[in-house]
Amino acid sequence: MNSKSGFSLIEVLISTAILLVIVVMVSMVFQQQSAAFQTGEDRVQSQATLRNIMGMISRDLSQAIDPSEYPALADISDSDGKSKFTSSEIQFFATSGNATEGTLVQNIKYTFSGSAVTRTCVDWEVGDNGKWKRGNKAESRLNHPTTSPLDSFKFEIDGNADYPERVAIQASIRNTSHASAVSGQCAGPDRRFGTRDDIYVGEKRQ
Repeated sequence: MNSKSGFSLIEVLISTAILLVIVVMVSMVFQQQSAAFQTGEDRVQSQATLRNIMGMISRDLSQAIDPSEYPALADISDSDGKSKFTSSEIQFFATSGNATEGTLVQNIKYTFSGSAVTRTCVDWEVGDNGKWKRGNKAESRLNHPTTSPLDSFKFEIDGNADYPERVAIQASIRNTSHASAVSGQCAGPDRRFGTRDDIYVGEKRQ
């Protein structure tokens, strides 16, 4: 008579626990690799965004004009028609070609607040009466405070506060990615949690 034998309950539980350990360990390795990849992607994206911001500011500043050479600009009482340079904000006039009714300049302002840099641009042009009149206003945020945040962003100014000789930018990028913990637990041969034969992988739950 042939006898048939199978796996005992303890063998099944131990095999299941070993399989669980292997699966969880592989999952942890995969998650760590994914987190490292995402961290690199976030860093590259943040650096690219910062380069774009600095490039835009450089292009605008290369077109900046000395407001003292345009006496009529001093008559503008609007806050969007000023020129000033501080560590947290710069605002200046820049040439923008010729308009049909006369010379067109833009008043451009860059500010840093809440981890984001904002650019505000207002058109000014000279009318038939020789006075500057206000045109269109556009405001845009140059980076997202959550996906591409900046820890700091400040200007260093050398020279006149209305038309400096040099404007330098100091900025730092925040890294938003993080790795999450993975944990696993098996009840062990007695099939009861909270006993001495329990098997843990990763952080033990309290």
